[in-house]
Amino acid sequence: MNKFVLKDVSVFHKDAGTLLDHISFSVPEEGIFSILGETGSGKTLLVKIMVGLRPYGMKTEGEVIYYEDKSYSILKLSKKKIHLLRGSSLLWIPQNSGGALNPLLSCEKQVLLPLEKKIGLSKKEAKERIRVLFDYLGLCPTEKVLTMYPHELSGGMKVRLMIAIGIAMESKTLILDEPTKGLDDELGFQLMELLHRVSKEKKMKLIIITHDLPLARKYTDACAVLYKGKLIDTGDAKKVLSKDGHPYLRALWNALPVHGMEVSMDEY
Repeated sequence: MNKFVLKDVSVFHKDAGTLLDHISFSVPEEGIFSILGETGSGKTLLVKIMVGLRPYGMKTEGEVIYYEDKSYSILKLSKKKIHLLRGSSLLWIPQNSGGALNPLLSCEKQVLLPLEKKIGLSKKEAKERIRVLFDYLGLCPTEKVLTMYPHELSGGMKVRLMIAIGIAMESKTLILDEPTKGLDDELGFQLMELLHRVSKEKKMKLIIITHDLPLARKYTDACAVLYKGKLIDTGDAKKVLSKDGHPYLRALWNALPVHGMEVSMDEY
């Protein structure tokens, strides 16, 4: 069973030309899926199309099918229906996760509102669940974090808070754009360990946009690799992200900081 199926997805802009060129792949229902590529490869644009956030002034072709209790043709849904789907089943956590949070609400209230309005819990029940949720996600010390505002949180804590909202809303699919960006290696791997645990224990589908090859190879089960708006490879993450795989992937591995600054793309 698949979670997403993309069929010949292309995106055009009258000035910039073809931004995505006949992208086709399936996202399995099980495991963590990663979308990889360097800056400008089209990763974020593709995910926006997948969740029905087509940028203004762009023409889209192809088909995006999302499977939950039934199948949804994302590109054919009305704005109202796609908004309801994103509010219940799909949650996209953008790269600047703080931008998706209300700066006027404390961390507690960010999660309290969906628990009261969507799940229908009383304020007392919601507050008890929030404390358990914050402890589960490592938002500690819990009593202090509950009173904090988004601008007081680190990048990693903002991502964790968005995950808390997703769990509270009982979202079935979380899509995270560069969740480890700005974090050092240790914090990045800690966050990925948490995401792996959330995926398994909460039965949530996770899709990770990243350019971090070691992280994706270790923690994701399947992947798709983009280069200049084209699909380079897709499949099992361990195989696709092998250091002796596609020439473009080899170039990305060689471009890691441990190899210094002298990287050639001549072979690709």
